[in-house]
Amino acid sequence: MAIKILDKTKLDERTQRLLLREITSMERLHHPNIIRLYEVIETPNEIYIVTEYASGGELYTRISKEGKFQEDEAKCIFAQLIAAVEHMVDICFLFSFCLKIVDCFQHNKGIIHRDIKSENVFFAKERLIKLGDFGFSTYSEKNKTLTTFCGSPPYAAPELFRDENYIGIYVDFWAMGILLYFMVTGLMPFRAENVGKLKRSILDGHYTIPAHVSDDCHKLIRKKS
Repeated sequence: MAIKILDKTKLDERTQRLLLREITSMERLHHPNIIRLYEVIETPNEIYIVTEYASGGELYTRISKEGKFQEDEAKCIFAQLIAAVEHMVDICFLFSFCLKIVDCFQHNKGIIHRDIKSENVFFAKERLIKLGDFGFSTYSEKNKTLTTFCGSPPYAAPELFRDENYIGIYVDFWAMGILLYFMVTGLMPFRAENVGKLKRSILDGHYTIPAHVSDDCHKLIRKKS
């Protein structure tokens, strides 16, 4: 287990709100590919959040140290991430870049993560990953639009940079595509030295996929059937 200890006297209103979101979301999620919340203990001065511990560290650290994954390993990890998102939003959503791509976006009610990135994917075992950090998560009904910009700019969908209302699940889908690209190339598809240039790059939508990436994976990243 891992225990996060928070000093209640130092929590501002925004931090309290994010903490409540994180706890509320994790209480509803029980899946082998999602970090499990075991207990929340409150004392007069502290809050103790007891969660599952993923001893293998972050996906980001693994790629930064060892480089890109082979596609069979990336497929294993990505399939687990899909399973986690399926559980969160209660959708019929299947991806496979071995033989075919199938998707049916028939999601009902559920939880939108809004901060899917390699730093929030953790290894519990060598090939077992768990999605964590639900501080930006929210509950969203089908086709309900959201307004708050959340997450990390390199993973942000174009509609977030346009200051538009957005449907949360599609923002998570975009971030998953960025993450898949990072896994199979070791690079980010949109790169810039500052947020302003990164924004323009994402809005322009121009990126290249290295030749070593298979056709099926290429189609999945570009969301082509």
